[in-house]
Amino acid sequence: MKKQFSFSQWGLFLWAATIAVSITVTVRVTRSNPSSTATQTQVSFAQGAPNSRTNQNVAQATSAAYRDGLFEGRLARERGSKAHIAVGRWSSDDDRAAFSEAYERSYSEPHPSNP
Repeated sequence: MKKQFSFSQWGLFLWAATIAVSITVTVRVTRSNPSSTATQTQVSFAQGAPNSRTNQNVAQATSAAYRDGLFEGRLARERGSKAHIAVGRWSSDDDRAAFSEAYERSYSEPHPSNP
């Protein structure tokens, strides 16, 4: 009498085969393209920028803390409330600085309806 594989044994075999194939593909792709490794620390969206100011603008535009500061500052200005920079909502010093800078910038801008 010949023993047949059960459904759970086939599932285990397919799972192991899938893991083996994915590891093999990952290793081959990583070796063939060294610039895609995790050691890459900075991605420049503004290639060929004449100075670091452009890179700083890109970093600010992609920072959640900076965008939140712009929004909160504009909202406070439009409501006519006093400036209240709530940096406690951000945990890192860089995020707190970005939030404060954006809040102050947005709060001090003249309202579009009052040029």
